[in-house]
Amino acid sequence: MNDSRVSTGSSNNNNNNNPMAIDELATQWAPKIILLGIVLVVVSTLYPFKPSFEDGLLIQEILAGLKRGTSKVDILANIVLFTPLGFGLASLLVKRQRPILFKLIAVLLICAGLSFTVEVLQIFLSGRKPTPFDVVSNTLGGGVGYGIFQFGGAVVYGFMGAIAQKLQHLIARFSLKQLMIGLIGYAVLASLLVVFWQGSSLSSWDVNSPLSLGNNGVTGNIWYASAKNLPWEGSISDLVMSDRALSKSEAKRFFANPNSFIQGNNSRLAAYSLTGENGTRDQTGQSPSLSWQGTPPAATSKVGASLSAERWLVTPEPVTLINERIQKTSQFTLSAAIATTNTTTPTRTFERIISISPSESGLSNLTLAQTQSNLSLWLQTSRRKTDQRIYQQIVANAFPDTAIHRFVITYSGFVLRVYIDNSEHLFIADLTPNRYQIILYALILVPLGFLIGLIANRLRRYLPVYLALLGGGTVLPSLMLEFFFANEGDRKIRVANLLLGMLIVGGTLLAVRGRSMQVRHGISTAMR
Repeated sequence: MNDSRVSTGSSNNNNNNNPMAIDELATQWAPKIILLGIVLVVVSTLYPFKPSFEDGLLIQEILAGLKRGTSKVDILANIVLFTPLGFGLASLLVKRQRPILFKLIAVLLICAGLSFTVEVLQIFLSGRKPTPFDVVSNTLGGGVGYGIFQFGGAVVYGFMGAIAQKLQHLIARFSLKQLMIGLIGYAVLASLLVVFWQGSSLSSWDVNSPLSLGNNGVTGNIWYASAKNLPWEGSISDLVMSDRALSKSEAKRFFANPNSFIQGNNSRLAAYSLTGENGTRDQTGQSPSLSWQGTPPAATSKVGASLSAERWLVTPEPVTLINERIQKTSQFTLSAAIATTNTTTPTRTFERIISISPSESGLSNLTLAQTQSNLSLWLQTSRRKTDQRIYQQIVANAFPDTAIHRFVITYSGFVLRVYIDNSEHLFIADLTPNRYQIILYALILVPLGFLIGLIANRLRRYLPVYLALLGGGTVLPSLMLEFFFANEGDRKIRVANLLLGMLIVGGTLLAVRGRSMQVRHGISTAMR
């Protein structure tokens, strides 16, 4: 059985009742839909395009991926992601005199090949977790797209055309002046959205988690399966926690005078000197005291709590106030003076220094660990209660020697800052999830590109102005948006983010220009 025409479905548009018209429309739109589908797949799965090559990483990730499962939400997302590509490929094949089964297999093979390529590339991207299940669900998504075209392509194209025409007629009512006012108004609204972008939440922190210093034997789900959790040996003193992130100026004052740590008792949640007879008591009187586990030290230390495999500290009850207040503010500051006794720990080991974790196996709220001379931070964040994520961040050479080093760690929004010994020795990490970055850029830049495209179309007769609008409209909004986030996170401008923004705006401009030309051509043809 050969398939030479798309099922027309039902529509009030005369063109949709003509199989030949649908074939022409499908062939015309196929390259654009395929290109859009590929761009969606590449950006969604590989952004921000930061490869990481480590010895043995390939074999480890392949073995881990074979054992790794996937959630129902991820399966649904993978199917939806590849549906446009399957629909576009089916549109491209509509005029091919081939059996339906042949076309379906061709679409499935192309989608499977792209998905497999993406999964292999994800092995070398930090934060990505490739799994064979993704290839299966992505391929299924291509098949869904083919099915939608095969049994309802005419309806889809007819609906798209009707919506586009109504939108075009609606826009034609607005004058150039009104469009420019709309552009300015939206730019102001988008700026407010960016300014009040709150980032991730810490609302998923477990309020029943105690505070522990040293390795208390709790491994949880935060460690790599192939990594070993070893006891940490060293000393800690002057541990302070707050439910507010220190500003850069406050951090500078703190290192000049440690007694200036966050003015006001309302911010400080706990303060343990860890020296003298009462060092394990919370000086603020709000959090439980720390209790020695294992073999307590024979004498009171004047330099800090000495921790090892034989002894560590833990609060007998959860630090509920700390967890609840940080849940509410979604920011914190942790300060401590830390000295390790060993800077050459074995590879692929994690030695827990400070942790707020549930007593049973589970997700850690916050953990500081040592791996060789590096500091590893594990932080649980979420956008909602059901979307919990554990972020790991490595601060290289944080323990260059066995001397005492003062650490100040702050978190607010998506920005994690680690100060070591002074305010100038600063490590900054932006923990923005890739999908939120993409969604935020799309929400802001697509309407902006749409309005710029409409204004540019009205000024086509003024070629220099038209070209300036297209060029400037593609580059400037993306540059300004990335400049804001870079300045907010104290980081350099990222080329990947710039390209993402330019791709979103440029694609929107081209879509507006292409649709405008098609409408004008249709009107011109109808008048003949």
